Amino acid sequence: MNIIDRISPLTVLLDEIFYKSAIQDMRKFYFFATKREQTWLLLSDYYFGDEKPNKVITFTAIPSCPYLPELQNTIKAVAPKDIKNTRSINTDFVTLINMLPLINFVFIFENNKHFIWDTVAKAKETVLDHIEILRAYIDYWQTNEPATIPRLNHIAKNLRQLESLLVSGKKLRIISAMFLISLLGGYVGSLIGRETDLSSLTWFSDRDSLLLLLQLFLC
Repeated sequence: MNIIDRISPLTVLLDEIFYKSAIQDMRKFYFFATKREQTWLLLSDYYFGDEKPNKVITFTAIPSCPYLPELQNTIKAVAPKDIKNTRSINTDFVTLINMLPLINFVFIFENNKHFIWDTVAKAKETVLDHIEILRAYIDYWQTNEPATIPRLNHIAKNLRQLESLLVSGKKLRIISAMFLISLLGGYVGSLIGRETDLSSLTWFSDRDSLLLLLQLFLC
């Protein structure tokens, strides 16, 4: 397997977009002030409903800080309800958000049934191809990093469960969403790693249906 086989075409496309246009603005207006940060938080939220013209995947990155509980309480004080369920937004909330050292990455897709794929078969093929790539990585790590074998065995079990669901045609829509979110979240994390002194990244995902699916693999 050569290097190009291990890279998703979507990742290559994202590099072309970010590193030929947006990265200069991000460096000028954000990373110049945060490039020495080592510990980061990545928050994500999604819209996958059928009522709107687009599906949306949003990531928010922010350097970690020791006063997160206090920040959470402050946010609840100025925005006690979910923003999408309110008719007006407290100006104090807007002021607070503008003060925080965060950066947003928003990916907007047409509201197609199969996300970025034209057919069910193409979605299944893409995910199954990536499962094989992950298996190759697991085989390599099991040989070169024996201390991680218990964890790798658990991941391998999860991949078998995922493959079984795909072959049976179950949960395909959620699996497709999970795959796309994981790929984009990994890309955002890699971008932060390239532009800062990142040593630790904690990802908080907000999506009930995805978390329910993950329970199949974590039990």
